[in-house]
Amino acid sequence: MWPKRFPASDYDETAVGGLKLLQPRKGFRISHDSLLLYISLPPGSSSVLDIGSGCGVISLLYARDNPSSCVTGIDILEKNRNLARENAARNGLSRVRFLEGDVRDYREEEPYELIFSNPPYRKAGSGRLSPFKDKNIALYDTHLDFQSLLLAAKRLLSSQGLFFMVIWEGRREEMIEKAVEASLFPVVEMTYRGEKTSHHSFVVMGFSHDKNGIRRVSMDFDEWSQKVRILMLREVMKGENHEKM
Repeated sequence: MWPKRFPASDYDETAVGGLKLLQPRKGFRISHDSLLLYISLPPGSSSVLDIGSGCGVISLLYARDNPSSCVTGIDILEKNRNLARENAARNGLSRVRFLEGDVRDYREEEPYELIFSNPPYRKAGSGRLSPFKDKNIALYDTHLDFQSLLLAAKRLLSSQGLFFMVIWEGRREEMIEKAVEASLFPVVEMTYRGEKTSHHSFVVMGFSHDKNGIRRVSMDFDEWSQKVRILMLREVMKGENHEKM
């Protein structure tokens, strides 16, 4: 039965990796960057935090593929929290919770083993605003810039934990600079190349509290788009971890 508080005139249902997820017809929708972040994450982390969880796609995929993990998603928008909770219920996933709040103010008694985020890509004031307020929050870093995100991640991350984020390649150097200022250091960098040289690439980078050297992986468009296609079309496979690189 379609939930009344998410009318079909405003929301549709999308199949992703065996999950059936509601998302808004207009505004910010599930995209390649979220899925590239997901396939870059290490499996099996016991405690997981998704900063800016949106409709819950990455949190729910992780919870589905890692049934022993306890996953938390936090989003500044109440409507996103409600939507993610609905998506969890629709897919029968109970070891995941979604909170409304500003991660800069979020406190937790125990640190997280794995934290990840698909943050706003664009600097505030750098482009044309969308007529949809919620999409502007997802696109522009007015509410959560790199410095604030990385400081929050450092505070919430366990001593041996990892923090992953995805960004377009044009802001890679800024991301690394702000991370080092926050005393988080890159340990893995995955570059997903655009289809054409004129298309921007995505960068997923993992950080830790320690300087352990960095492992670099690069994929061209044909290779990573095939991985995303496989994920999108995948059926539910209980207890089986997703493919890692």
